[in-house]
Amino acid sequence: FRSFAQYASLNDHESNFLAAQAANVHRYPARSELIGTRSESGDAALFLLSGWACRARFLADGRRQIIEFLLAGDVVGFMPSHGRRPLAAAYALTGVSVAPASNLYQAFGDAQSFEHFAAVRRALEKNQEMRLINQIVRAGRQTAYERLAHLLLEFNDRLSKVGLARSEERRVGKECRSR
Repeated sequence: FRSFAQYASLNDHESNFLAAQAANVHRYPARSELIGTRSESGDAALFLLSGWACRARFLADGRRQIIEFLLAGDVVGFMPSHGRRPLAAAYALTGVSVAPASNLYQAFGDAQSFEHFAAVRRALEKNQEMRLINQIVRAGRQTAYERLAHLLLEFNDRLSKVGLARSEERRVGKECRSR
């Protein structure tokens, strides 16, 4: 809910829809495939409720390339052009809890019932594109130190937006008070 609410003020109907989606929780251990590239279509989106996952491509010789990290609050398998076959699989990096987002695309298309979801969809598309651009820049033009620092800052920003990271200000304040 926090993930969607950061993009638009959701009404009660939209909030209830998200709560209903999150009621059917599935847990997967680390290294589980959440969404495969052999899926018939890209309609198999999942809400990542807890844990970390990634989108990755495996090469013929067994190596893999992580394309995108997925954190709690993200939609796993979100494809702006839903219905297409996924181009990269999604894997759990840690134990994860997910909920099927099977009705997400239908809700995105129902502007009368879900008036604020159009803004959410645009924001999800923009964020996904920005993360992919950042990944390309990190891989192509930054030093190892810059890549790691940028990735850690991105994680902190994304986790802060859904209430899962403590701000430096609060930590510093607590340290000063405890002295």
